[in-house]
Amino acid sequence: MLASLASQDERIIDEFRLISQGRKPTGSSHVRFEFGERISTNIDIADFTEGLQIKCWNRLARLSFREFESARAWARNSGIKSQSQWIKHYREGISGIEKLPADMPAAPERTYQNEGWIGWGDWLGTGRIADHLRKYRDFASARDFVRSLKLKNQREWIAYCRGKLPKIGRLPPDISASPHKTYSEDGWIGLSDWLGTTNISNRYFDYPPFEKARSFARKLKLNGIKAWRSYCETSLPSSMSASPWKTYKNKGWVGMGDWLGTGNISNSQRTFRPFKEARAYARSLKLQDSREWREFAKSDKLPADIPASPNKTYQEKGWLGIGDWLGTGAVASYNRRYLPFEEARSHVRSLNVKNSKQWRKLSNRSGGTRKIPENIPTCPNTVYENNGWINWGDWFGTGFIGRTERSYRDFGQAREYARSLKLKTWSEWSVFCKSPKRPADIPSTPKNTYEGKGWISASDWLGANIVAPQDKVYLPFKEARKHSQNLGLKSAKDWRAFCKKFRGTAELPDSVPNCPYLVYKDLGWIDWADWLGK
Repeated sequence: MLASLASQDERIIDEFRLISQGRKPTGSSHVRFEFGERISTNIDIADFTEGLQIKCWNRLARLSFREFESARAWARNSGIKSQSQWIKHYREGISGIEKLPADMPAAPERTYQNEGWIGWGDWLGTGRIADHLRKYRDFASARDFVRSLKLKNQREWIAYCRGKLPKIGRLPPDISASPHKTYSEDGWIGLSDWLGTTNISNRYFDYPPFEKARSFARKLKLNGIKAWRSYCETSLPSSMSASPWKTYKNKGWVGMGDWLGTGNISNSQRTFRPFKEARAYARSLKLQDSREWREFAKSDKLPADIPASPNKTYQEKGWLGIGDWLGTGAVASYNRRYLPFEEARSHVRSLNVKNSKQWRKLSNRSGGTRKIPENIPTCPNTVYENNGWINWGDWFGTGFIGRTERSYRDFGQAREYARSLKLKTWSEWSVFCKSPKRPADIPSTPKNTYEGKGWISASDWLGANIVAPQDKVYLPFKEARKHSQNLGLKSAKDWRAFCKKFRGTAELPDSVPNCPYLVYKDLGWIDWADWLGK
């Protein structure tokens, strides 16, 4: 009885599958749909029934995937080449590839795990074997093969693995492209050992004891870490470590000053003056701001017991700010208290500042030249952003509105105005925009303003017959060169001057380009001497 029911279920599923594929099942139907008289006569019963059957199939298919052999046959014929493509096709679809049927699993490696699944190469018919399933040569044999290739470095090894060195050949399937993983416990030392080069990783060197290495370094008479690194790049013996702070970390290392014998001590090892004494010294210098302090700190005048970065050294020991440190009384911007917006704006307007350039000059603190009170911010657009700020024209009282804040006419009206000017070229439009004649609600760069809002081209904007450079049709190279050689010009400079003067005339038609070296780059261009016949 159970076997009979299972057989019946399989036949029903087969019929649904055929219907979903637009095919007619043979034999009598095992699924019936009965409809009462109340169904509107406007409904096509056949179409409704077929649609309902397909809906049923889409639900049932996920409960009964195809047998492995049938599913694999579909996958191999699909045109999908990799696991990532399979997943992408399931989620988004791939142009030109049939949609994944409802009875095909998204994760066949799980669905058919114990029913024939071998791998994605077998499933898609590509033959590729996953790295973790491959059988590689033993380490010694693989290394001998790789060394025979005479590769010099990691870059060449990667290029070879990717098939970009055709003269050498392709990586054999039994040679790992990731030997550091494959042979991590079977002899792997480093890439230089794998390739047979002499650059062996530092951790495999047998370096001399710390005292002996330090004695060698001190004899070099180098004056700092920069000089040490420069020496390491050109002259360091292979038996010496270029990173002694790592090699001798717990074996005697103190610092670079000790290593080179200069006596220089790093900030982390120095003993600085107490905060108040250090601040008194800094104030005695009469410096005006942080920029002057940084310049002084870089000089050789800074005492060894005064830190170049006092904000770090005295962070929890009295530090209040650079104004307190230098005695100028300047307060960091984030700690300042500013006037209310209306008061600040009123004061600024009384100064008759005309533009942002003048404002920057008046608000500049360097050299004590600031003319703006400290309770008025240098960046009012940030401080008063949500407290009254409109724009710089309002702040200065000039009424000027920046381009990003202007309201322009809609595209149709603006284009109509531009066409009324009867301009012929974009150069003429640029000249017009620089004059005081252009209305404030007409943009000088209409392409930026109306991109996506009706903009087509400069020709359409001006109503003139302008052809964009990328749309121009030029003479073949030999014809254009013959024309240019007949002009009697002697140099590229002469050519540019001639183009500027005679462009669009019989002497220089538009079919001969201004920049032949770009237009004919791969079509015959050699150099200017050849182009001009000299």
